[in-house]
Amino acid sequence: MKTELTVSESQHLIDLGVDPKLASKEVALTIWERDYNDPRHPVFRLEDVIEALPKEIDSKIKMFLSFYWTPKDRWTAHYDCIFASTKLFKAPELIDALYSLLCWAITNGHYKPKTDNQ
Repeated sequence: MKTELTVSESQHLIDLGVDPKLASKEVALTIWERDYNDPRHPVFRLEDVIEALPKEIDSKIKMFLSFYWTPKDRWTAHYDCIFASTKLFKAPELIDALYSLLCWAITNGHYKPKTDNQ
């Protein structure tokens, strides 16, 4: 089971506006991997991604975070209510479905940056 994002995926979230201080892990990069002087890079774990995701969004109607395992060996993550649902993000690993949903939430204006003291 995959429990953390890659350095590249973590950097993508940081580029989208997620505070790197919310990542609960740091990894050491080799001299060939880094493009700056800091040899450490934040990596988001499953619990970090869940914490960063808005628990509800308002898109004309209030929708709530939902994720579940489907019979076709896939995790599905989205926001829904009785009457509607957002785009469904499916992946074999829970963290990958939630990562895609978080990227969607950010790019669609549903994400409010959190800091490590909120």
